[in-house]
Amino acid sequence: MSHGPSTAPSEPRDPAQTLMGAGSVFLGHALLVLLVMVITTAGINAASSILVIGATQALYVVPMMVLSWRRGARPYFWGVVCAAAITLLLNAACWWLIVESLDGV
Repeated sequence: MSHGPSTAPSEPRDPAQTLMGAGSVFLGHALLVLLVMVITTAGINAASSILVIGATQALYVVPMMVLSWRRGARPYFWGVVCAAAITLLLNAACWWLIVESLDGV
């Protein structure tokens, strides 16, 4: 049993692909926000469309993660994961603020 350095090949590091993965997620978010704005101007309740944002983000982020992993595009995958984690933290913080502001209502 050897405890020396691993002989497994390391994953290639490509910062451009990582940024492209993160950028793809944020572009999807921007398009989703535009869609929500169009829906709310069409007369649909804004609160219900805001509730749907988090769920719909998973509809395009999860497939991006699965496809990039299966294709071996690991830097792109990690960019998507990082952007999804940032989105999760920002969504959680925003929902916490909303719930706290409605606590006294």
